[in-house]
Amino acid sequence: MSVNLVISFNVKEEKLQSFKDIMNDVKINLPKVDGCQTVKILNHLEDPLAFTLVEAWDSREMHGTHVDQMISSGQWSVIVEHLSSAPVSGYFSEV
Repeated sequence: MSVNLVISFNVKEEKLQSFKDIMNDVKINLPKVDGCQTVKILNHLEDPLAFTLVEAWDSREMHGTHVDQMISSGQWSVIVEHLSSAPVSGYFSEV
């Protein structure tokens, strides 16, 4: 059974364009990661600094493996440098 990850980011204004560039790369490359089924990147219409990703994964464990790889490679720290606050995330199943 697949699982959905929903993660919200608030971006520093001066980092907005760079974050958008990262998200364009995520849109292309995340679906190529083993276990990732889809990714949707949403930008809030009334708050251009607010983003939400909706990702579908084969399992929480496969997503966890991906996160571990992002942390060990330094990719996660690059994303965090763009944020004005800690991201908020959770796993969801469809009803």
